[in-house]
Amino acid sequence: MPVYNPTPVNWTKKVIGSSQRSEADNWAITDSVSAICWFLEEFLEAECYTDNDGSPIHTKSGKRMAGIIPVHLYGLPVDMKPLLSLAEEYNLLIIEDACQAHGAEYRIDGEWKRAGSMGITAGFSFYPAKNLGALGDGGAVVTNDHELALKMRWLHDHGSSEKFIHQSANGWNSRLDAIQAAVLSLKLKVLDEWNARRRMIAARYQEMLEELPLALPVEYDNVRHVYHLYVVRAEDRDYLQEELSARAIQTGLHYPIPLHRQKAYQYLGYTPGSFPNSEKSASSILSLPMHPFLTFEQVDRVAAACSEILSI
Repeated sequence: MPVYNPTPVNWTKKVIGSSQRSEADNWAITDSVSAICWFLEEFLEAECYTDNDGSPIHTKSGKRMAGIIPVHLYGLPVDMKPLLSLAEEYNLLIIEDACQAHGAEYRIDGEWKRAGSMGITAGFSFYPAKNLGALGDGGAVVTNDHELALKMRWLHDHGSSEKFIHQSANGWNSRLDAIQAAVLSLKLKVLDEWNARRRMIAARYQEMLEELPLALPVEYDNVRHVYHLYVVRAEDRDYLQEELSARAIQTGLHYPIPLHRQKAYQYLGYTPGSFPNSEKSASSILSLPMHPFLTFEQVDRVAAACSEILSI
C-alpha cells in the first residue's frame, strides 16, 4: 500500500494498534541508534518475562508487550530467526522496519526471504536517497494479512473504502501521488542491479580498508546486505570526518544521538550508560560515500585518504 508518509512503520503501528492491541502496549524497537542487531537476542530476552496468564511483560516499564519492530539498519537484515521464535513463544506481532533495506535478503531454514516479508507487516521508505527512492517523500506498507490490507487501504484515503463511502473518521490523506509512483515503478526494474553495484562498491571498500584501524561492516553467510549506507567505526571519528572534509570528501553520521538520549524519550528515565553499546556506536560511526554510481576510482580515493589520515 503506497502512502505519502516518510514514516510508514509508525503509520503501520498505528493501524495495528488501533485494531488489535491496546494503545498502552509496549513495542520493543530494536534501533537505539545502532543496536544494529549485534546483541538483539540477549537484549530482548533480558527485557521481557511472562506474567501469570502468559502475557509478555517488558521488564523495565512493566507494561505488556504487543510486538517487536526489528530495524534492518543500513540495509543489513536483522537476525530474524530468534526474533520469530520469540514472537511465536510470546504471541507477539512483528512489524519490520525495512525503510533502508529494499531488496535485502535473509536466509532462514535454507530459504532466502526478502526484508519486509517475514513480519505481519513491514514499512518501506521512498525518501529520495533510499535504494529505491522517489523524487520526494513517500513510502509503502506491505502485509499478507487480508483484513489488515483492507483496513490500510481505507485508512490511507480519509477512511474511505470507496468513493464517498467512509468506514472510519480516523483516516488520513496519505496517498502516494501518481508521479512518484511512476518514478518508483521505473526504478524498481533496476533495483536489483543497483543493489548488486552497491555490494561491489562495498566489497571494494572492504578490500581497500581492511588493514586500517577501522571497524568495517560485517556480512554473515545468511544475509545479503544492500548497503544503503557504508558505515565504519573509528576511534577518533570526529578527527577522521574533519580531515576527509578538508579533502573534499563528504561523509555522514547515521546516527549521532542514541534514541534513549533524545529529549523525546527523556520520560523513560534512561541515563548515560543505560545502553553502552549504542552510545559507543553513536560516538564512533561514520558513513562513507555510497551510491550505485560511484566508480572504483572514487572509492580508491576515499580509501587512500582514510589511509593517509589514520597513518599520521
